[in-house]
Amino acid sequence: MPTFSVIITCFNAASTLAQTLTAVLDQSFWDLEIIVVDRGSTDETLAIARAYASRSSRIKLITQHENNPAAACNRAALNHAGGRYLAFLQPGDLWSLDKLDLVARRLEKSDAPDLVCGRVAFFRDRPEQAVARSSLSTVALTVADLLAGDGICTRSNVVVTRNAFTASGGFDASIAGTAETEWLIRLAASGRRLVGMNDIVVFQPVKDGQLLNDIAAWRAGWEAARKTAIRADRSLSPSTLRLAEATHLSRLAQHALCTGAGRGTAFRLAAEALRISPALPLRQPQLYGLIMAALLEKASLLPPPSHRQWRRCTGPDQQMGRGFAKPD
Repeated sequence: MPTFSVIITCFNAASTLAQTLTAVLDQSFWDLEIIVVDRGSTDETLAIARAYASRSSRIKLITQHENNPAAACNRAALNHAGGRYLAFLQPGDLWSLDKLDLVARRLEKSDAPDLVCGRVAFFRDRPEQAVARSSLSTVALTVADLLAGDGICTRSNVVVTRNAFTASGGFDASIAGTAETEWLIRLAASGRRLVGMNDIVVFQPVKDGQLLNDIAAWRAGWEAARKTAIRADRSLSPSTLRLAEATHLSRLAQHALCTGAGRGTAFRLAAEALRISPALPLRQPQLYGLIMAALLEKASLLPPPSHRQWRRCTGPDQQMGRGFAKPD
């Protein structure tokens, strides 16, 4: 039984799959298997996956016709994974070369959690030249934390025990948007411990306008997560729910500024956050700076995102991680 089962689901990922697979095969922690699920790609994704699988016995290849990421993850995790821990990875995202080693050390401690995640660096051209870095609490995440936009950022940042994932039933494949937050809330509500590390372990590429295409999915996923949170935690007050939604929107506004998600998008998201929770700036004073930046962007007084050097997207900046992503 390997320690880790790395699960990669892909659809038309020919331009990024090879780099992502290489980042896993080059991990300093070797006791792993890689399960690649192709979701009916029409480009060279399947050929690339087969080529890698022919050269490494650690790679399993599964094909399915349904392009449903949540269903593909569930199939791989529940039916094919043999590892003690499940590590999800999206094509295009990259890991620091010691990610699994860091996670393994955390999971070996006496207070080992059920899920571990780290910080995420966002880059345009090269991973070592991050334009923004996420922040993440190292205290066990609560339902309210997760609903507010916990800083996990991407499925590629999640490593969970196979027992916990199986007990949760996996991702809800019926959710129209992103299913990760709803699943994380179910996990936390069931008494599982979700803990962050202060290390940057995931590097995610960003492209101009990328978030604009994802906002509807993020909002649909958040609404599904809200309904689950209300059912799971009756102590959540209306004010807590409003604050969580406003915080979620302000995080989307920050990402909109980083990715150039259409002129005025960041301002619209920030204004909606203020409308839902006018007291939000009292809890997050940095929101004033966000609103000013969003106004400048709306008025075309900010340079294009590719020429900006944002120091943060969701939290304070710290030194970058290890592996191929050392600071200049």
